[in-house]
Amino acid sequence: MPVGGIRVHGLTELQRTFKTLDRRLVGELGTELRRAAEPVAEATRELLSEKFDGVSLSTITTSRSGLRVFVRQGAAKVTGKRRDFGLLQLRYGFWPALEENSDEVVERVEDVLNDWFGAEGF
Repeated sequence: MPVGGIRVHGLTELQRTFKTLDRRLVGELGTELRRAAEPVAEATRELLSEKFDGVSLSTITTSRSGLRVFVRQGAAKVTGKRRDFGLLQLRYGFWPALEENSDEVVERVEDVLNDWFGAEGF
């Protein structure tokens, strides 16, 4: 079963460093991290369009809350059709997209963090 996200090693040190950054910089950093997750959203859209008809592809987007980044589907729930459709989308779209793009996402996140921390003198 695929991992539900990308794990950061040295999280305590990373959080300590984030606390030292100006709030404006954290906002800009979060935006860059959101862009790094875009390949997963694109791959998810592609996989779901191949597998299912009528999927709301435009609602599959990246979002963030602080420095946490998510790829999610924001379509409203349609009741009565398939109770397990959300799970099917995870199984055939989101998880495979994350798995096939995890190396690229990790590389992009590393690039973003290296650029930002280098500019901040860390």
